[in-house]
Amino acid sequence: MANAHLPNSHPQVTPDWKPWPFTQPSFLESIETTKLAGFDGNRYSGTVPPAWCASNGRGMAANAGWCLSMLLKTARKYCRDKYGDNVPSDALTAHIDLLAPVPPGLFHVALQSHDAGSRQKLVKAELMSPFADKTTVYAAVQIRTGILEENIKTESIQAADRPLPDKTNDCGRLVNSAFFYYNPPSASMRYYCPNDGESILWSPKFGGRSARDQWFKLDDDGLLQLEHIPLIVDLIPDIPYNHLKGGLANSKYWLPSLSLTLHFRSNLKGREWLLTRTDMRKLHNGRYDLNIQVLDEEGNIVATCVRTSAMIPTRSSKQSSL
Repeated sequence: MANAHLPNSHPQVTPDWKPWPFTQPSFLESIETTKLAGFDGNRYSGTVPPAWCASNGRGMAANAGWCLSMLLKTARKYCRDKYGDNVPSDALTAHIDLLAPVPPGLFHVALQSHDAGSRQKLVKAELMSPFADKTTVYAAVQIRTGILEENIKTESIQAADRPLPDKTNDCGRLVNSAFFYYNPPSASMRYYCPNDGESILWSPKFGGRSARDQWFKLDDDGLLQLEHIPLIVDLIPDIPYNHLKGGLANSKYWLPSLSLTLHFRSNLKGREWLLTRTDMRKLHNGRYDLNIQVLDEEGNIVATCVRTSAMIPTRSSKQSSL
């Protein structure tokens, strides 16, 4: 990890780095939203920066992870604006279904809440275009809020699993200039994966060809927060790349996320590193699920996720290259 302190854009890390034609605001700045007047406190607005979009084959669009991160922050703000500090607003679970590409530029979020017991709320939200004459709903979201960590005296059980890969002794840095250029959000993280196999994308020792253990660290050397988790689970290079000829360089398929379902297990409390442990059980009929655990450096589960994606041949692809 001799170059772990260097950003992805450094020539010693990515010699063929290609700069973008735009600047990238910080992630936490990019997911800020503002309450709009005239909607009974139930609508917020924000802007998708081009630097937080990725190529979707026809243009640039925000990915599901960025959208859900923004909506987590907006839902917390909405609960505090609507109910004050008397109602807990920690995210417990979150689900997003992408319905249409989310383009760069202005958007609106329409929210409503329902009681879920005496101390929890279920927030439903729609991410939509801001145009009153022709509204497009880009995503539908549900977020359950409450108290993430309570002093409840019950057993705490976590099933035993394989050891975590050592960042220094077991791993190498994953870099790919095309991946960073066509998916600018991916360059916001530094990635380390076990390097004992024929490709850094998969490891015979840590899970096999249909799995990946991957360490994440912010490229600006900041500390990770809960809002980063949806972004992280959506930045994991898709497991089908482990099987495709050329790995990340394979351009015969577009692999968009269709939905994310997250369960938050504990407070993040400003971590420098997180590990994702990802498994794919089956790819069939152009669809697959990734089962993801997010762990801290002590091996404690911070969150779990199911990410559903599609595998779509690009126009230039005539046959499978699996």
